[in-house]
Amino acid sequence: MAKKEKKGYDSNKKYVFSKSMDEEEFEREKGKRNSHQIKYKLRAVSEVIKELRTNAETGEIDHTYDKIKSMRTSKDPSKQAVTLHYDRAAKFNSNGKDVLVFQMAGSGFTHFRADYIDHKLKGNISGFSRLMEWLRKIGNSIVSLFSDKPVMTKIQELEEMKFGTGYQVVDKNGTKAEYVRKKETFTEVENPKGKKRVARKVNISIAGTRNMGGSSNSGKYSIHKTRKYIKFIGKKYLKKILREAELNHTDPKNLEIPIVLKSHSRGAVSAIEGAMMLNHWLSQQYGGKYKDCVKFDLIQYDPVPGLGSRHGVNERVNILEEEGKTIEQSGDQMKALGLKAETTVVYGLHDNHSTGFTPQVVNGAKRVIITPFEHSSGFKGKDKKTNDEEHHFRAYIDAETGEAYRNTGLSELPPGVYMVDEMDNLIRMKSKEEVHKAVEKITERIHGRTLLGFNKRQEDRYNVILEAADSCFDRIDMEKKMEQEKAAKSEPEKTEKKDDNFDEIEIEPII
Repeated sequence: MAKKEKKGYDSNKKYVFSKSMDEEEFEREKGKRNSHQIKYKLRAVSEVIKELRTNAETGEIDHTYDKIKSMRTSKDPSKQAVTLHYDRAAKFNSNGKDVLVFQMAGSGFTHFRADYIDHKLKGNISGFSRLMEWLRKIGNSIVSLFSDKPVMTKIQELEEMKFGTGYQVVDKNGTKAEYVRKKETFTEVENPKGKKRVARKVNISIAGTRNMGGSSNSGKYSIHKTRKYIKFIGKKYLKKILREAELNHTDPKNLEIPIVLKSHSRGAVSAIEGAMMLNHWLSQQYGGKYKDCVKFDLIQYDPVPGLGSRHGVNERVNILEEEGKTIEQSGDQMKALGLKAETTVVYGLHDNHSTGFTPQVVNGAKRVIITPFEHSSGFKGKDKKTNDEEHHFRAYIDAETGEAYRNTGLSELPPGVYMVDEMDNLIRMKSKEEVHKAVEKITERIHGRTLLGFNKRQEDRYNVILEAADSCFDRIDMEKKMEQEKAAKSEPEKTEKKDDNFDEIEIEPII
């Protein structure tokens, strides 16, 4: 049953640091590496950034951390309360827009968020509870070897109470996908003129594959299946809205239909491909009439297709594929999302799996964020930098502006390539060359040969990240060029104007 939310998106919400730090403490904390970095001998990101941006010969000094350092070390509490960019779907609702949300879980999980311990739960989980959860997961893994039905854990059950069971996808063979779940919420909003409206949010949760403990891309929750679920549900949602628009003779210029997709791992591969399938259907069904009305807002956390599945679009996808081109993958037709889509891909720099975890190359993304974490890309642990009573995803702080970004709020970052350091600061990279040098220096301690020869699996991951980053820079350059050409065309032609205040006369030469 749908419920009416009492509170919508708070545009004035602030992110408040838990405490101020003196300069000495800040310098000490800034250089720390997380446990993953220490285990795999990765250098501290902040250390590398400072090294790259300081030149003793020219006297160039690094100012990357000046603003964030001033903010963190300030004794003035007001300077430690910064703007927080968070839930994009709630923000659309607060602006009076209905929104469709897809939460795409990674392999072995039933939900995008709930399966990661502490998330969306109030208070702490005791050590005993953690132990029981760990034992339960081991048991579930054994059971899942013989079944593709996700087994519920205690934390998952809490989330399951929030998602109804009324929305089920049934394929042509009559097979039900039980873990495609729907939840609806309604938020009452008021426009500047005082007119009230109830904005609707349809939240769809889609599980990741559970076959072979999540290692097999097969069954009801494989990439091939779940991307079809996105298209099926998206079609049903859009048809109703566009039918009403046709009946009411709504001008497409006045129609905005946001679709938010947040996704991880195989779910992230499904998310972009499902969105592209839906985009292809939209163009086939309506031509170009509504192409600018549907606003795709996509964030992918470490899109990994998995062992044996990295081929075709699963291996490499281009968000800016040429206009009108149909992309095919295993019989499914897709169309690139284009420049107007909000696209953000978050990669983990160095993974801790032995094989099968090379990510999908996402070319043409509006933002590429490189984190010093593994496949979880940093959202595995709760945010410890704030005194907020609820346990949230970690928030990243833009070192340039001091503003905080959490979860789908990353889609509000200015376009560009970013690296995340040990203190969860977002450092905007200046060029392709700087990104390549940074990745090389951060990982230089682990380059070389292992017992099995060259560390190919990590090299492949680095190459994927660098290709995606390069492509993001290419997109930015292309958009700048397009803006310049547009501005040049819009400038009026310069012509000499005749002075209308005087008649033309002949001036006789003075003798």
